[in-house]
Amino acid sequence: MKNLRTFEEFVNENALNEYGRYPDFSILPLGQVNINTGKCKYFNIYDTYDGSVEFYDDTKSPGNYKLVFTSGVGPILNKGGKDEPKKDDIRPFNHDQTFKPMFVGKFISWCKVSDLKDVAATMGIKSALGYTYK
Repeated sequence: MKNLRTFEEFVNENALNEYGRYPDFSILPLGQVNINTGKCKYFNIYDTYDGSVEFYDDTKSPGNYKLVFTSGVGPILNKGGKDEPKKDDIRPFNHDQTFKPMFVGKFISWCKVSDLKDVAATMGIKSALGYTYK
């Protein structure tokens, strides 16, 4: 029985897709986020999140930035849980409930939500579509 692997080990060893990436990351859309006010379709991100936010550039539409919010103190680790995403890493995202592809993003950076206004200003981002990990 020592050859048995956990399900997570199996996925980590066998789930690379044709691009050499692990399966899509599951997210839910928040709608357009106003960086200055924090308002989005459902709530105010500054009142809701005290974690971090990841910045992605849409690979199909460069310059179309996406924000993915986390409840953690840093970016979500790459599949396999071994390392943080690096600049220009590619991540495919799908809808958490419908499983439909949402976008493929090139990782730019991350920051604490409390620093979002300053970091976004240096990048010239006033608003962007927001998502949350599930």
